[in-house]
Amino acid sequence: MEFLFSTLLPQLSNVFSFILIVLLMVGTYISWKKSFKEGIFFFLLIFIHEIFMHLSKNFLFYYELPTLVHFISKFILLLSFIILVIGMIRWNNEDGSKVET
Repeated sequence: MEFLFSTLLPQLSNVFSFILIVLLMVGTYISWKKSFKEGIFFFLLIFIHEIFMHLSKNFLFYYELPTLVHFISKFILLLSFIILVIGMIRWNNEDGSKVET
């Protein structure tokens, strides 16, 4: 059991972090090929979020200023999803269907 927690789980965490970064780059590329600007911004902001969280844990910002790190992290995520939703609404309206308000 000790082998699982001391050796295997940290390695799996590194593998999953690498897979996430690869998926974010693939998503950015696909959005770029489809000319979906908001999708590009979404994936780039999520990528920036991952880099920020990695740097904040490595340089002890997370332990010294946890509230600020948490606020910046949530703000980046909220901003990225707002951009994605706005982009999807615009992309849906380009089909010719207009949303009546």
